[in-house]
Amino acid sequence: MIEAQQEKNFVVSLKGIARRIVSVRYEKDGEDLKLHFILREGEKIPPGAISIEAHDHPNQPNDIALGGAKSLLINLLKSHGNPQARLLGAVLAKFEYAHRFDVFIAPLSKEDFLSARAEEKTLPSAISQLRGAFGDQSSFLILLDSSRGARGILWSPSQHLRAKFHSIAGGQQKGFWVLTSPIPLTSAQLKHAFLS
Repeated sequence: MIEAQQEKNFVVSLKGIARRIVSVRYEKDGEDLKLHFILREGEKIPPGAISIEAHDHPNQPNDIALGGAKSLLINLLKSHGNPQARLLGAVLAKFEYAHRFDVFIAPLSKEDFLSARAEEKTLPSAISQLRGAFGDQSSFLILLDSSRGARGILWSPSQHLRAKFHSIAGGQQKGFWVLTSPIPLTSAQLKHAFLS
């Protein structure tokens, strides 16, 4: 006797924009699933309109479904029409959390910016969106590798973390921000030095 597999489901909601969407289709690509939202001409989806709810059968949250929902949300952002939203998707895809320091870290490459068709100057705005989602009590560090070495942009409410990052990488401090110039380390080495 073959047991019926328990289905897991989640809902992708685009709130308040149903009139902007002409049609929806999906595409399977190996292990990936892409949702395509075809918009009326001139319409855009604001990043804040996307939400995902994950449930087991009797509407209980499920970690596996949430993991799938996270991947789907990242893919939605990375295929968004707005370069800033695409860059935010790239940041979320690379996010690591260092619990001891309550800091989220994302090492980005030149390819991440090319695929997002975004510029580095949009990073502070992306960090501001992350602060809105994760809260101002956490810190956010984006690391960038270049031919001249690694550099980073840190937003942190912690004076200790800002001072520590500045002592390692130099750069400029302004308010809760630290912005560094390239130093002769890789982003992995810079992250290790910061978390040590």
